[in-house]
Amino acid sequence: MVRQGGIDAYVKVQFAGEKPLTTRTVSTKGSDVEFQQVRELWFPVLLPCMSNVIKINVWDWDRGSDDELVATLRPYYFNQVKDHPTLFQHFWSNLYGAPEDSRLLQFNSKNKADMNTRPDTASTYRGRVLLSLRVESNVKNTLEIPHTRNLLSKTPSPPTQNFTLRAFILSGTEIPAFSSKMRFGQNSRMSVRVCCGSTTLWTARVDNVKGLCQWNEYLESANLLLPSDLSQAPDVFVYLVHGAVGPVASNICYARYKAADFINTTGELPPVKWVSLVEDDVLDNLADATYTGNVLLRLAL
Repeated sequence: MVRQGGIDAYVKVQFAGEKPLTTRTVSTKGSDVEFQQVRELWFPVLLPCMSNVIKINVWDWDRGSDDELVATLRPYYFNQVKDHPTLFQHFWSNLYGAPEDSRLLQFNSKNKADMNTRPDTASTYRGRVLLSLRVESNVKNTLEIPHTRNLLSKTPSPPTQNFTLRAFILSGTEIPAFSSKMRFGQNSRMSVRVCCGSTTLWTARVDNVKGLCQWNEYLESANLLLPSDLSQAPDVFVYLVHGAVGPVASNICYARYKAADFINTTGELPPVKWVSLVEDDVLDNLADATYTGNVLLRLAL
């Protein structure tokens, strides 16, 4: 899970109007944290069941204030789990949400809440959760209320495969301009960042001359370990970045793609494409009616 400074994480599951169930809270430190829990959450269901949506999200526990929603998993549906049980065994579900407030910035709180509850609209990968969902009938020795159970065995992870993330970043047009704090009368230099999971490719910073940026840079990262089933792989994000490379940089705009869209099985070079960017509404770095810009690039896995 991607989280600056650590997290006191727990997972909450809601279904059929019952009291939500949560896992134990696990405290971890660091900017790229990982934790394991081997616990089942059980909800009793009387068929036919009118409820269908299974809601799962990750929270950060806070002793002195309200717990903070980190991200929401895409919704799962009871009828699908019941009718297609083999599709929901031991799989990765990715977390997407708002960018983290690592510099105590004043984020747009409404847009932040929207991104943290609607993963398809989110601008940032926040980690992943290993899940297994199933529906059991005629279960003996179980409670008729929502409850949890500890498991004695570790849940197996899905098979993985090595990939190489490649990016050829050529140029940008109509790139939004920001006044440089170090070079009076000039625009701040801009860079492009490409991310898949915790893997990042980052161009050098170049001048923004009347909205035109020339990067002409090829980047790659080998040994990118992804699930063999690429529907479980993290999405690929392309960010237009303002500021120095590193933690102080600020994402201005972004584009988001499925990893499977960039698999190159033909051996031929994929085409160069113009990518139209969208503003990160949580960061809200652009003035109203400011165009977000375009980037000419080639991406491949």
